[in-house]
Amino acid sequence: MFNALRENPNAKVQNSGLRERVNKALSESSAYEALLVNEAGEITEGSKSNVFFVKNNSLYTSPKQEVLLGVTRTRVIELARSLGIETIEASIHKSFLEKCDGLFITGTSPKVLPISNVDEFNYESSKNETILSLMKAYDSLIEDYIKRHKN
Repeated sequence: MFNALRENPNAKVQNSGLRERVNKALSESSAYEALLVNEAGEITEGSKSNVFFVKNNSLYTSPKQEVLLGVTRTRVIELARSLGIETIEASIHKSFLEKCDGLFITGTSPKVLPISNVDEFNYESSKNETILSLMKAYDSLIEDYIKRHKN
């Protein structure tokens, strides 16, 4: 986790100072991604991804006004709803890490990527049925798109 707040989370604006600090922290920890935590102790998003939490087969993610509204994030929320997965957009305090069953990040490159640990918390996200169903649905969405636009 990384204590930081993007000034305008809905705008894809490069903040080189923040990016440099996050990259340094990532290289020192050998982590793939940093979860951004605001002054209230709420996890808003990843430094270059959106983050989702799973608890009791429900999906939790930060509200629209707190994150970059990525295309992958939007598609995952649509897929979750189409699969009947309750989706809750709410501020998520870092203490939720103790309670959630798993989590994943989304983005253009990682697509839907399960997270195995955050600081001292370990998860079996790659075995979580809710996460697996979203990964499969998102991969199918991409495959269908490629087939339709092959020529």
